Amino acid sequence: MADARFPLEDYFGFDIRPFAASVRFEAGDIILSEGEANDALFFLEKGRVKVSATQPNGKVLIVSFIDAPAFLGELEFLGARELTNGVTAVLPCACWRIDGGGCRERILNDATFLRKLCVMQGRRFVQNAEKSAQSQSYPLKARLARFILQTAPDGVYREKHTEAAAYLGVTYRHYLYVLADMADRGILEKTPQGYHIRDREGLRSFSGMEML
Repeated sequence: MADARFPLEDYFGFDIRPFAASVRFEAGDIILSEGEANDALFFLEKGRVKVSATQPNGKVLIVSFIDAPAFLGELEFLGARELTNGVTAVLPCACWRIDGGGCRERILNDATFLRKLCVMQGRRFVQNAEKSAQSQSYPLKARLARFILQTAPDGVYREKHTEAAAYLGVTYRHYLYVLADMADRGILEKTPQGYHIRDREGLRSFSGMEML
């Protein structure tokens, strides 16, 4: 029987296997710590991650969510940014960690990698632009419902309220009002661990969007 196809085979123009190691992260695990130098390149094969950054005033801002397949830490690897944003697993993640020490120059001069990375970045830009447009056309109830479904795959919503309100572009008070309304309707139940999703279909209906 033929060997299984190596997941990174299509992303590089040379054999990357000697420099790549398989790593796994559970939901909530930190993949990249914010503010650290990083000389490794990660490839997210399966899962979803949250990217966050601390603002000068000390507030943490959720930058984006990224679904597989995607490269992580690519801006630092390319030298476009010196220190990393924080990257945390939202779902269990299967990754490949590529040691930059042994093949950095080959990667930076690899046309296959650069082309694939440009396509990924372009698609991510389009998706973020579409989400920004949606934010202006959907009420907070719909956007918050989608956000909860996206960030609570295990059925318990644990995001910090200040970070969630900033990501959704609303006041803290407005955010809490809508969250409390969902609890009053029996969609959510407040517990010491977070907000338990009692009615997932009701939350999907609130979102008004097709969910993955």
